[in-house]
Amino acid sequence: MNSTINNTTVIIYQSELEYLSRYTLDYPNIETGGQLFGFWKEDGTPVVTFVIGPGEKANHEHSFFQQDIEYLEKIGSVLTTYHGLKHIGEWHSHHKLGLDHPSGHDAANIQNKVDEYGFSQFLLCIGTVANITSSITPYIFVNSGNNYTKAQWSVIYGMSPSREKIGRSENVLLPKTEIAHYSVDKIDYSGVLSIPDTIRKVESYWFSNKSNHSVLKKVVDEINQLGVEACRVFMDDDKHVFLEISKNQNKIKILFPDGFPQEPPIVEFMQCGSDKKCDWKYDGDIYNSFITYYKQLIK
Repeated sequence: MNSTINNTTVIIYQSELEYLSRYTLDYPNIETGGQLFGFWKEDGTPVVTFVIGPGEKANHEHSFFQQDIEYLEKIGSVLTTYHGLKHIGEWHSHHKLGLDHPSGHDAANIQNKVDEYGFSQFLLCIGTVANITSSITPYIFVNSGNNYTKAQWSVIYGMSPSREKIGRSENVLLPKTEIAHYSVDKIDYSGVLSIPDTIRKVESYWFSNKSNHSVLKKVVDEINQLGVEACRVFMDDDKHVFLEISKNQNKIKILFPDGFPQEPPIVEFMQCGSDKKCDWKYDGDIYNSFITYYKQLIK
């Protein structure tokens, strides 16, 4: 775990900096806030690729904000499970209080979170409002006492790829303020940003495509009509979807690997621990191809 702060730069896409501004300007006289998702570069630099604003049930007060937990869990699970992003920080506004840095209460809360969850670093952004302009300042915390430092934005111009993929889907609540107005300490990002392999792998996985959720449900419904006791869906630690099918006092595990549907499912008869292989012929239709495969499997 890091005990010192080795970088003072936070990389953010222009679209997400603008969302921070717009969400902040929605509440010029009371606190608001949300969460920051993205990833950490190998050198420890945080990269913000998606900003979540307040949910409908969030608590906004003059000097207090509490997120709508149900909303955070719903959107956060989509970002982590289907897009491979990490919860790397939080943000909230001090509206017109003139306090552009963490209060003592803010610092204690974030430091407790860093220590409790064993984070090596965590990002906190503070927004303020002056007239019709917002200012958002990033701070990086580490797991060593009350240790944080002010950072500088490094902006990648254009739309975040995470925002492009999710957009208005998954019931993401958008700010009411249509145009961002902000004044921040920033530089232009001049490097080539490398997206971690873990994110690329998760986002290219077949089940990350929302349209395939209904395909899987149709598959499960069909299997449950083919004389089994139960067919259940699970997801492993590597974000692979797999089925567990109870049939004739045996359990069959069918895992959908990274290369599915071009690559065949992986089948294990769990009681005997042996594998049974059948010809996998993908014809462009996941449902039809899988049901044909499954019927061969249980003959």
